[in-house]
Amino acid sequence: MRLIGRDDIEGVEDFTRIALEGAWGYGPFSVQAEYLRVDLDLDRTRGDVRIPEDSISLKGWYVQASYFLTGEQRNYRTFSGDFGPLHVLRPFGLHERGIGAWEVAARYSRANSMEHSRADRGNQMDHYTFGLNWYPNTHTVFKLNYMYFDYVGRGGVSNGNHVFAGRAQFEF
Repeated sequence: MRLIGRDDIEGVEDFTRIALEGAWGYGPFSVQAEYLRVDLDLDRTRGDVRIPEDSISLKGWYVQASYFLTGEQRNYRTFSGDFGPLHVLRPFGLHERGIGAWEVAARYSRANSMEHSRADRGNQMDHYTFGLNWYPNTHTVFKLNYMYFDYVGRGGVSNGNHVFAGRAQFEF
């Protein structure tokens, strides 16, 4: 089931996409954010457009922050514009006596496609995530997340959903 973002907007003549993103870190703290906007110009001769407007906008953004309780810091790679592998200060293992790296994280995001080429077909979702991540070593991470989704869909009906998720990840 798709919660947000429909693939059925009709009568699109052309569109403009704008995106901004940034990240910052200081010691064990980091924050990053991104904003995306798509402006669509509509043409009634190209599809089933049922609104009086000649253009619509779809928007989305997120901001997230994390903090390493054990003192690690993210490795920002300017050449690729992302964070690289984490160097764990005190790895956990048979030959190591450390506890690994522990990180707490929070994220808020919003996707808004309430504007649509047909009335009452839009969607909007607010998404909250709180996480606890354990990196026993540089190549492994275990993630535990609590997420809450507040979704407004067709006809203005609101629906909140709770999700608990766990993930094990190996990086090589």
